[in-house]
Amino acid sequence: MKVEDSNLQPWDDQVFENRNKEYGAYQIRKAYVKHVTRGVIITMMVLLIALFFPRIIKLFSSNAELGDGFKTMSYRDLGPPPAIDKIKPLSK
Repeated sequence: MKVEDSNLQPWDDQVFENRNKEYGAYQIRKAYVKHVTRGVIITMMVLLIALFFPRIIKLFSSNAELGDGFKTMSYRDLGPPPAIDKIKPLSK
């Protein structure tokens, strides 16, 4: 089985074999794979940074600065409960 020379050429060269390669479409098609790969990598990096941003902030900051927003109290620290007023019926 003989392999033809045209099968060894890149796909873009086969498509633009008898066409004007200086027009611009040839260069765009040659750079397509590089641009798509770069776009996917940049998108994945931005997505990962956005997903892990809270963990990154927590990692680089100390707990004293941010705090967790909760205050620990014991039962002795609490005051007496508020008085419960009986509900008075509305008078007409």
